[in-house]
Amino acid sequence: MLSIVRASGNNRWISRSQPPNPVNSVGHDFHFCRVSRGDTLHNALTRHEHYLFSRLRLKAGMRVLQVGSGRGSVAVELANFYNVEVVGVDVDYDQIQRATELIQDLHLENRVTFVHVSSFDTLKEDFPREAFDAVFSIEALKFSPSFLTAYESLQMILRPGGQLAVYEWCWTSAFDLNDPDHRRLAELIQHCTHIGQRPLEGRTVNAAIAALRAGNFHDIGCEDLTDRGQSGSNLAWYSFLDIAISRDDTIWAPMGGLTKTSAVALSQAGHLKLLSPIVLLVATRGT
Repeated sequence: MLSIVRASGNNRWISRSQPPNPVNSVGHDFHFCRVSRGDTLHNALTRHEHYLFSRLRLKAGMRVLQVGSGRGSVAVELANFYNVEVVGVDVDYDQIQRATELIQDLHLENRVTFVHVSSFDTLKEDFPREAFDAVFSIEALKFSPSFLTAYESLQMILRPGGQLAVYEWCWTSAFDLNDPDHRRLAELIQHCTHIGQRPLEGRTVNAAIAALRAGNFHDIGCEDLTDRGQSGSNLAWYSFLDIAISRDDTIWAPMGGLTKTSAVALSQAGHLKLLSPIVLLVATRGT
């Protein structure tokens, strides 16, 4: 498997012999996923998203919240495939406008809506209690000051027994809090990617699981997708970043996305196996 970063407007074939050209807006409105050689980026992204969808226990007619809805393509995919009502929220007003235009073009206004919010950590102020049957997020909660801040807010608007599924950025078990080099690299990543400036120990897999328990969630499942399908013939998740860094024609979109500095730091963390950007956490809200 080749892990790749989502870049809007880039749907090339991933060739077995030729690496993808990361020239078009690498880093803007992105998320990571695993890609098979010879696959399309669209198919890889859809598969990654559907893997999360499959953990939400969805039934037709349910009301689902997407935290960090971006331009709306994921919400549309979910609504069409599972026949559910989807509400997407984002802090970027321009993204909300684009997403709204998308559903108008597709005539999905009765099943998909988008709402601009000031923060993902205060959604309980934007929606009534227990307003949703399921909640999901793809890498959007990494900006929260803590896992617990995010999860406590989400459990307030999720009905009892409802499912939460999120892809998170987490330090792996190889990350050593007592290693000064590890700490310096982690602090650089937090700074240059503008993710929440939380204590380093607050972004580990164990910290995420503990926050779910403290936030009134149970039946917690955790899976680091970087560990799936790894072999000598497959490329690591950071390989696409290495390609982008090495090419002179890569365009880095600094506003709201990756810069070359942040890509280098993420790549280094990947080579050292200190960070996984595709840790899947699934949990059920308690009563």
